Amino acid sequence: MIPVGNVDLSGKTATPIGVVFAVVKKPTLLHPNPTQKQADMVLAHKAKLLGADAVINVTYKRGIVYDSWAQIKAEGTAIRIEQAAPNEP
Repeated sequence: MIPVGNVDLSGKTATPIGVVFAVVKKPTLLHPNPTQKQADMVLAHKAKLLGADAVINVTYKRGIVYDSWAQIKAEGTAIRIEQAAPNEP
């Protein structure tokens, strides 16, 4: 699973690949409300398709729109993580 949100980059370098988006909707009143975890799963899937190792700088927006009882929109930056080169003496 690709980590989404707070990712420890200590001693590593991150190369941005691109921005990924997710929208999770509640189609009817009887369905459960969408969760941040569901949005994270969509972001992770889309980032994996880009060859990313993680998603950082994630923002969430919740609301009600004309075609859904509730929704969460999420946006983040897909990154590739590389080990930092060791310091040479």
